[in-house]
Amino acid sequence: MIAQVLNQDFVLEAAAAVEQDLERNLQRREGPRRRGAPRGPVDELSSAELKEAQEELKSALQRERGAAPEDATAGGGVESKDALAYVPREAALSLLQTVIDEYVEESEVKVEESPLPGGRRGGTVPAVTDRWIADIPIQRLPSGRRKWGDMEITKHKLFSDPGWLTSGFAMAVRAFRGRADWVDKPPTVEIGDRARIVVVGDWGSGIPRAKEVADQIRAVLDEDSGRERHVVHLGDVYYSGSKREYERNFLNLWPVRKGEEIGSFSLCGNHDMYYGGHAYYGTLLKDPRLARQGGCSYFALKNSNWLLLGLDTGYEDGGLNGDQAGWAKGLIEDFPQHKVGLLSHHQLFSAHEPGAKKLQEKIKPVLATNRVDAWFWGHEHRCIQYDASEWEGHRVGFASCLGHGGIPEYLVMKEGETKPPPWAYEYLKPFGSPDEPWEKFGFAVLDLDGPQMSVCYIDEEGTKHHCVEKVVKP
Repeated sequence: MIAQVLNQDFVLEAAAAVEQDLERNLQRREGPRRRGAPRGPVDELSSAELKEAQEELKSALQRERGAAPEDATAGGGVESKDALAYVPREAALSLLQTVIDEYVEESEVKVEESPLPGGRRGGTVPAVTDRWIADIPIQRLPSGRRKWGDMEITKHKLFSDPGWLTSGFAMAVRAFRGRADWVDKPPTVEIGDRARIVVVGDWGSGIPRAKEVADQIRAVLDEDSGRERHVVHLGDVYYSGSKREYERNFLNLWPVRKGEEIGSFSLCGNHDMYYGGHAYYGTLLKDPRLARQGGCSYFALKNSNWLLLGLDTGYEDGGLNGDQAGWAKGLIEDFPQHKVGLLSHHQLFSAHEPGAKKLQEKIKPVLATNRVDAWFWGHEHRCIQYDASEWEGHRVGFASCLGHGGIPEYLVMKEGETKPPPWAYEYLKPFGSPDEPWEKFGFAVLDLDGPQMSVCYIDEEGTKHHCVEKVVKP
């Protein structure tokens, strides 16, 4: 990831420039074409496609600029996370980040790989990234806020001929609108009764700290535990799930090596679908290491005691596409003596932000069984454990957010702070400088022993910071 492409000011100015260029191209097409005028990449797209791209970007800009600023400063003197690790709410803006990032990587634009000028750094590994476009100067204002020079961002040579960006964005919108076909053949994969399942969420950023997480997962896999081993990703490859992002940010760094007898699985998150899910199905799930998933975005892992159901909440953003609830409920009823665990990208609830409303509605038939003993989700870039509780009258067992695999997030609480039940634990040890208290990255290790599951949380430095010996209470 490149620092400028993670800066909100940069992305919004670039988006405004592309929206204006789309408007110019549409107006040009309404007039007579000059004889002999050279064709550019934009000319390969229809007026309808350009109009659709313009409307997507214009409405995304309006919503983003009108949204309340995120309270992610974690205290006085700390600049907004959106200046350093901007993850847009809007799919169109994530698509634009992908297009800019991939163009910069493939062009002759000089990218520095060194500590950012004027940045704060808490160790040998950058909190976010040490990659930045060299000739867009970085400075801090007297307030401490980071700014990318006094010039307008769009005067940079990257935008002197925006046709490449306009065309790339319009084609990305085409993919977003024309999403991949839904695959409705969920496999039930038999796993060992003594199994170790490593679970990580929102990992696919490719930044150095995400690589550290992969190294720590590898260390766990190399332990002589005597257990069958599996790794599950809870979804989201950034910025928008393009083919290149899966290859660079996921498959090249995945801790399971080719040819190993270690199961690999990856759920679908909202960012996986921003490029229409084409690369999720056509690149990620085609990798031989994920063959057990059978090309489907949801699946079941089953042994003699446990039924772990991986749900796709990304194809329908924050929902359950198709009859996943019926499928899950049917499996639960078919194995009445099994303990049940759910895996998903989106959260049912949170101590910090709303749950996914469509998921809350569609999962009710599953919760009505009162058989959910554990649930692990991502999406929110934090590490949280919740005790068993009731949600709208239905029992929800041990629950945990594991979205802290690879996207930088500021701490919003301090060590020693608590929240009301069912909140039970949150990893609040900061990464890096106290001036910018970032969440530490990490993952969880689930060990299955008969009807019992233990969970141990490990951070990017290999520290075991929280363990629960018995997830299922007697």
